Amino acid sequence: MKYHKDIFFPTEKQKELNTFNDNLQGVKLHWTHHAKQRIVKIENIQYFYQWYTKLSLKSDNIIEYTTQENGKIEKVLYRLKYNEINDVLISISNKAYVLTIWHNRKTDKHNTLNTKQYQTI
Repeated sequence: MKYHKDIFFPTEKQKELNTFNDNLQGVKLHWTHHAKQRIVKIENIQYFYQWYTKLSLKSDNIIEYTTQENGKIEKVLYRLKYNEINDVLISISNKAYVLTIWHNRKTDKHNTLNTKQYQTI
C-alpha cells in the first residue's frame, strides 16, 4: 500500500516511520544503478556532493511511503531542502538503498499528483 502525506498518513504508522528513519542514521547508503544515473542529471555535481555529505534524514521530511503486504514499511520518500530554488526527493528502501533521486521546484504545487495511487483510509 502507498501513502502520501498530503492525502493520508495513518497516525499508527508514525512510530514505525520514526524507527525506519532512526535505522538509517549513520548507515552508509547504497546507490542503485538507476539512482546513480539520476545524479548525473543534477547540474552542479560539486554542490550536490557537498549537500549530500551534510545530509540529515528526519522523519518529518517523509512525504510518502510504501508498505509490503504484511504492513512493514518497504520504502520511504523524503523531500529535503536543496537550494533556494529546488528541493531534492530521495527514495530509500528498508535495506538502505537509494532507489531514485530527483529535484523539484519549491514552487511546485503538485497539480499532477495522481491521488488514485494512494490509500485514503
